[in-house]
Amino acid sequence: MTKIRQVISYLPSQNYTLLVFVMFFLREMAKFGSETKMHTENIAIVFAPNILKARREIKDEGLDSALSNQLVVSMIDDLDKIFEGCKTPK
Repeated sequence: MTKIRQVISYLPSQNYTLLVFVMFFLREMAKFGSETKMHTENIAIVFAPNILKARREIKDEGLDSALSNQLVVSMIDDLDKIFEGCKTPK
């Protein structure tokens, strides 16, 4: 979690603000997972490729996708710890 916070801290302020907003939105969306079938893991499958992009082509895209998905799941599930001090966007 500390590493995620460290990497995110290097984002330009506009990108950081947008990421915070999107993560809070995705957490809210996940709260309705039993109704929508979009639990955190499914949300990550849809959004990870759009949030995270490799700088270079990865030979094992399956592994890259799995790691990206897990990172987004962690960012949603541990939102309060990763974005500690950020207020819920309105």
